[in-house]
Amino acid sequence: QTKAASDLYAAMLANHLGDGDPDALASLATQLRDDHASSTYARFGAMLEARIAVDAGDMTGAEASLRWALTAGDTGSDIGQLIQLRLARVLADQGNETEALAILAKGSSAYPVAYAQAEGDIHLAGGRPEAALTAYRQGRDLASELGQYSVVLDNKVRTLETRLPSSAEAAIVEDAS
Repeated sequence: QTKAASDLYAAMLANHLGDGDPDALASLATQLRDDHASSTYARFGAMLEARIAVDAGDMTGAEASLRWALTAGDTGSDIGQLIQLRLARVLADQGNETEALAILAKGSSAYPVAYAQAEGDIHLAGGRPEAALTAYRQGRDLASELGQYSVVLDNKVRTLETRLPSSAEAAIVEDAS
């Protein structure tokens, strides 16, 4: 069963990297979901479908694939947390910031820095630079605690710090205390 699921997922990848026949890819994805729904490969296949849908501007299709992938396994697993992160970004792109932020508010043991960055990106896109700065700072601090350095987060923090009025920045520092 695992080998068959692996072979179907490999065929999906080969299709995507090769000629990119959307009908063949959809057929492989359906077969993978139908025949091996409980496998990790089926979740990977759904994530690949979602990525292709996002690239094509089909956020509804991406959301459907990611929601299926969430129901197919443990949402608390590393892959479950990655799926939730991607779903939050898709939902935010569709204008559903409330649900996206609720997903990210659950936190992530596997991807805490990425969750904080996504939260900041959603706030920034929503016109809330102060909340974005708070989330980006949290992500930068988490990265530092984990022994990582995020150039992207550092640049986002510095850019917002220079753009926000000093009174707003002082209020954020007070809130953090």
